[in-house]
Amino acid sequence: MSLQQATQASDNCSDIKPHIGPEFYQETAIDMEQSRTFLLSVVTNSDGDIVYIHTDYAGLEKLSSIIDRLKEELRRGNSDHDHLFSEEWGGDDLTLSMLETEQQENCRQVHHVKIYSWTDEWIEKHRL
Repeated sequence: MSLQQATQASDNCSDIKPHIGPEFYQETAIDMEQSRTFLLSVVTNSDGDIVYIHTDYAGLEKLSSIIDRLKEELRRGNSDHDHLFSEEWGGDDLTLSMLETEQQENCRQVHHVKIYSWTDEWIEKHRL
């Protein structure tokens, strides 16, 4: 099944079980990028109601550095945001991979993640 086929809309992804043993993931993980230096892939079920994040240590470090920078801006009293893009969308922050079961259940690959950090003032202003 191609990535394009896997990202077509369907309502079947809500059946994914949240806890499956590591042996399952070793057997069914599908990596769309052969030469990646980290794993940071975001997938949603077909409705977008559930988000799955697949990562390795380097991917967690990348995400952690973004969060640390946003936390520092908040400490200084500034709201801020950051973007993560897949290569298909002009970036190199997100990798393209999902579990075989996610492909079979028509989950969707996320190509753009936007992380906001809000001060209390801006939380109130935006009614968040």
